[in-house]
Amino acid sequence: MLATLGNISLHLAFVTAAVAGLAGVISGQTGSRRYYAAACNGTYVTFGLLALASSILIHAFATHNFDLMAVAQYSDTRMHWMYLMAAFWGGQAGSLMFWTGTLASFSAIAVALHRRTDRALMPWFIAIVMGLAMFLMFILLIKSNPFDTFVLSDPPKEGQGLNPLLQTPLMVMHPPSLLTGYVAMALPFAFAMAALISGRLDNAWLVPARRWVLVSWLFLSIGNMLGGMWAYEELGWGGYWAWDPVENAALMPWIASTAFIHSMMIQERRGMLKRWNVVLVTVSFLLTLTGTFITRSGLIDSVHTFAQSDIGNYFFALLLTFTTLSAVLLIYRWGELRSAAQLDSPLSREAVFVANNWILVGMTFVVFWGTLFPKFKEMATGDKVSIGPPWFNQYLVPLGIILVFLMGVGTLISWKKATWKNFRRNFLVPVVATLILAPALCAGYWFLRAQHLELTLVPKEAGYAIGAVFASVFVFCATASEYWRGIAARMRSREEGPLEAALNLLSKQRRRYGGYIVHVGFILAIIGFSGAAFKVEQDVTMRKGEMVDLGDYLVRYDGLTVRQDKEKELIEATVTVLGADGTEVTVVKPAKAIFHSSPNSPTSEIAIDTGPVEDLYFALAGFDDRGEVASFKMVVSPLVWWFWFGGTVLIFGPLICLWPEGAKMPTNVYRRAARGGAAVAVLAGLSFSPLALWTMEADAQPAAQEHKHDDNKAGPVVRTHDPRLKRMMMMIR
Repeated sequence: MLATLGNISLHLAFVTAAVAGLAGVISGQTGSRRYYAAACNGTYVTFGLLALASSILIHAFATHNFDLMAVAQYSDTRMHWMYLMAAFWGGQAGSLMFWTGTLASFSAIAVALHRRTDRALMPWFIAIVMGLAMFLMFILLIKSNPFDTFVLSDPPKEGQGLNPLLQTPLMVMHPPSLLTGYVAMALPFAFAMAALISGRLDNAWLVPARRWVLVSWLFLSIGNMLGGMWAYEELGWGGYWAWDPVENAALMPWIASTAFIHSMMIQERRGMLKRWNVVLVTVSFLLTLTGTFITRSGLIDSVHTFAQSDIGNYFFALLLTFTTLSAVLLIYRWGELRSAAQLDSPLSREAVFVANNWILVGMTFVVFWGTLFPKFKEMATGDKVSIGPPWFNQYLVPLGIILVFLMGVGTLISWKKATWKNFRRNFLVPVVATLILAPALCAGYWFLRAQHLELTLVPKEAGYAIGAVFASVFVFCATASEYWRGIAARMRSREEGPLEAALNLLSKQRRRYGGYIVHVGFILAIIGFSGAAFKVEQDVTMRKGEMVDLGDYLVRYDGLTVRQDKEKELIEATVTVLGADGTEVTVVKPAKAIFHSSPNSPTSEIAIDTGPVEDLYFALAGFDDRGEVASFKMVVSPLVWWFWFGGTVLIFGPLICLWPEGAKMPTNVYRRAARGGAAVAVLAGLSFSPLALWTMEADAQPAAQEHKHDDNKAGPVVRTHDPRLKRMMMMIR
């Protein structure tokens, strides 16, 4: 019954999407209001039908309806409800359903917001997004139907379960965040194509495009950060970004859309870069399709093998279709997309933004080429090559430092043409503050901490780290200077207090100061990234009671325990970390987990003691069947905490920019405080959700284990020749 209802909903949604798209085309050509209303209403109905189909599939997962093949393949009755929801998008059919449903919901929201204000664009917008929705539903119906049932055999009584690597709180949010970012990028692309088709080539299309590209950028930021957290906690290699092809596939549209967000401001303010903006938004969208093609086609090797499937050719066809469409339209309208103004001076904000754009595009190309070149070479010559982090870092690190420096310059420099007066007024204080603070921070960290780690510095990496700190401090000083200048102006002209002036300034100029918050979050993340130059790591094998050095720490292995719950069996090592004076710093418990649903796929449970100065990172690599000897990956990772904190701060920026411009503060001071506090609480909840998930991930397992131990359900300390330990050791091998 559920499968039938779900299939009917999908088929009807395909038909209504076709009707809405066709009505949009007719309305765009003829100006018919009746067909325009049909296009809008068809979009709403398509969303409703896909919402019904998605609800049916979620209900099937929640009730363990193994009649559906997707439910049987990606869930089981032992899974936590949170991971049952993750199973919805954990497989190919569910992720496509999530993508299609989210596209329909965003399209319906866009129609509701813009159907009256953008009458010339909306018919063609509807035609494009409904065409994309039809393509996705076509794949769902003929290739990857989530409502397929067992025909030649009886349905199983138990499901296969979700991939163990996906059964973490971080992975509950990481895939849907990225997918949402991918989906939202289709909307600014559709507005750009609608402008090209309709011939309305002024700034009208930028207004809705700006809103939706910020939505996309926000979710891509969250998704990339959560993906880094997941890699840091689950893969056991001691880092959070390895330039893996699937990681790169998610990063490329983020970089390209960052360039688009900045170049839009030049077109809005000066009427420049019209062609460039159409190209950038098109490239950003096409990169989301490229990323999907990479992850679904099996074209490249990746640790994310669970993402590969057999629908890559369909996305390649979609990629070619939209590439051709956008190229033809751009060539057709090329002459009409002339800029209304020219660059007045290389010493201007416009010039800095252009340089910013070229660097971002260059970084996108480096990531693209490094990701696909090995496959290109293999196809051309038959030789297999691999490109690792050193290759990416040699190009992207210096480009990133230059980009950060330009962020500070772009904040301070004048529009049109900078003068010596502008330099003295805007640059002098930030530059002097940077020359004082940056050397102080570098020297303070070296003398107070880094030199005690007994590390061997690589001069090139250390130089890059110092350059990153100088550039980041300059951006911070520039941003603080601009913000204080605005606060001081309001205090003088409006007689407001400092706090009131700061809040009103943020409220009145959300786009500008929301962007500054993004910059601050980004430089905090850059400082965290620069700490990798001072990382200390080693792989060791230790006997029980033995101690080894890790920087200026002493690490002691205290033995293994075996614990078991309804989902998995856990082998947990107890490791005590001591300071140089012998005092206990912390006790960590890295582990190996064997899920009952996937007994041949052991996973790592990383133990991390985190703080603003450094992380202590431990991964259990192996052990003997007596529990007397164990091998570990041990890392001291300086400043990693700032990478996560900076990423979290960064998320506040687009949230503030997306806040409706027309929203006014209530006049009553008490209502103002109450509503302001509620808004801050909501924004804080959304923005700090990645760190909350990370904390949940770190704390959930120990808490669960402690509870089981109190109930006498946990396994005992491992004895000599424990058969469970021997069996799990063989599985890991």
